[in-house]
Amino acid sequence: MLSQVVNVINSSDIEVNGDSIFLSNHTVGNLDCLQKLDTQQCVNSFYENGTIVICSDLKIGSIINIELSLFHLSKIGYFENFKVFVDNNLYQLPNEPYYIRSLNCFNNNDNGALKSYLEVVKLIDAIKANAKHNYSEVGIDFTLIFREDKALLLPICYNETNILQLSQTNVREIETISSIFNELDSDKRFLFLNELIAFLSPIEEHERFPYLLSKIQVFLSNANDAYQYYIRNFSYNKLKAELDDAALDYSKKIQAVINESQTKLIAIPTAFVLAVASMDFNVIYTGKNIGLICALFVFSTLIEMFIRNQKSALTFIENSITTYKNSFISNSLIIQNAFSIVDIELSKQKTRLLIIRGITWGLPIALTIIAVTLFICQNPEIIQNIKQWFSQTFQK
Repeated sequence: MLSQVVNVINSSDIEVNGDSIFLSNHTVGNLDCLQKLDTQQCVNSFYENGTIVICSDLKIGSIINIELSLFHLSKIGYFENFKVFVDNNLYQLPNEPYYIRSLNCFNNNDNGALKSYLEVVKLIDAIKANAKHNYSEVGIDFTLIFREDKALLLPICYNETNILQLSQTNVREIETISSIFNELDSDKRFLFLNELIAFLSPIEEHERFPYLLSKIQVFLSNANDAYQYYIRNFSYNKLKAELDDAALDYSKKIQAVINESQTKLIAIPTAFVLAVASMDFNVIYTGKNIGLICALFVFSTLIEMFIRNQKSALTFIENSITTYKNSFISNSLIIQNAFSIVDIELSKQKTRLLIIRGITWGLPIALTIIAVTLFICQNPEIIQNIKQWFSQTFQK
């Protein structure tokens, strides 16, 4: 029947005034629906040609005006706007199908406002299920939640504005919280309830539930953080102690990447000094000198392989640090402070590897440039040949 009522209303010119809705220029087509509305006291008056008539006088095709009672229409599931719908169903979903004209949707339609409302009602049910006592007073439901050292009186009062302000993310967060509150014999459920008491206690009683809805993301974040600390069995000091130990351990691993290989790194200047000392600078173009330079490049290639291994080790340590930090739900200030020194040391070690790489390739390249320069100086005819070649090339 509800869909027939909606068709009757939407096929007319509509004007709402107080608790009445006036339908003008309605052409009678579904007489059976009008009779049912009249039987259920939804009709205040029928008007035809400016005269009040009764339902039995109506005929198919007649053009009439109808005054309907919004109060009685709500009894059969018709609501003029979302505000009226929420006000009439604050704590329990309607058992029968319903229609909201301002949203132009039935109960089975996909609508964001309705989805938000449904999740809020589920949250209310979940909170009540965990309360020590629930009662109603002047049309408002109250719930009393206890923990070992504190109690919270929570009046469940809200309106359609609180619902419409919820984002899709907020709705998912409410759904998550409701599911946790509905868990049986769950430590997480008890911890979330304790956090709810702590979160809402500073707020004025009548503002607590709207405040919870508006700050649902903050509450979920705080509760998740508390749960993370709980499952690690940490107090604040224990947490800080573990973080400091972890930071120290990672710092040692980072420093060991280079410190444990100092003997290999000392070989870089040693090899260069030996190469320079062994070179014959008087006659630069000799097999001995060429062999020394080639050997230096081979040595640099081996050191390059070692540096890449060290860089891979640093990357592995960096990924391990990131994974450890992400094991906490949020990167709180205490975690950032504990690992600030580790991050600085990691950056320094990367810079040191870059410097070592520069030295490793810079020395043989510099020695090669010196050798080429000396070779040209010792053989002036090379310069003459180069000049002659350029001259002939430009002349052509």
